[in-house]
Amino acid sequence: MTGTALLAILLLLIGTFLDLPVAIVLSIVVLLLEVVRAVWARFGLERVTYRRRLERDRVTWGEEIPTAIEVWNRKRMPLAWIRAEDEASPGVVVRERPLVIGAGGASVLRNAWTLAPFERVTRQFHVGAERRGVYDLGPVGLTVGDLFAREAATEQRAGTERFLVRPRTVPATVLHRRDTWGGRDRARAGLTEDPSRFAGVREYAPGDEPEPTHGSCVGVASRTAGDDDDRTAGALEPAQPRDVGGRVARRQHDDRRARPDDAEDHPEQPLERR
Repeated sequence: MTGTALLAILLLLIGTFLDLPVAIVLSIVVLLLEVVRAVWARFGLERVTYRRRLERDRVTWGEEIPTAIEVWNRKRMPLAWIRAEDEASPGVVVRERPLVIGAGGASVLRNAWTLAPFERVTRQFHVGAERRGVYDLGPVGLTVGDLFAREAATEQRAGTERFLVRPRTVPATVLHRRDTWGGRDRARAGLTEDPSRFAGVREYAPGDEPEPTHGSCVGVASRTAGDDDDRTAGALEPAQPRDVGGRVARRQHDDRRARPDDAEDHPEQPLERR
């Protein structure tokens, strides 16, 4: 029995002894209010079901988790109001409503309903987070009021929903592969030259840069005139070019090459190497 009820009983006895109708009526009203409050404090939270469901327990940063909160009054007693306060970790964000500071100083998701006998209500929310990490939602504190909207009883119920927020995946630039020898890919920069990938070679011509000229591509010197055979002394035989497929193309012989019968009349002059 509360102190208010004791005062009401004392006031009733005094009013009856002194024959004061006002005191008697006032004491009866106060006693009635206290009886109603005691009944709802005793049975208000009985057979009241509270559920919280998250569709998944992990999400990428920037996404939200659909969440359903259900409260069910499974008795004949109506509830003038019932309030639920779900504790939330710092950084939890609810799209539908902002979090408030609860009685314990923590951030809470507060909901309130008026329930008739055997009534069930479900609300949908979308829960997210400000940054990556692990977050908790719960436990919940339930408070019920009597028929005159006065707070009657409070109860703390265990049950925590935990979810994980992963870092966001962002696009990255493509890494360029370094040039390698061989293969079929074209090099992006000509810092080096692969001799095996030339489509063909030719003789050295005046005006060519000396650096990219390969010595074996200019020509092959034959034996000198000092040899004991009759081959042309100091003649320079140009290298034969190759086509794209790697096959050696036959070079048309120069009409200036001396015939055997005219060797005495027109001796072949040795070529100078440039």
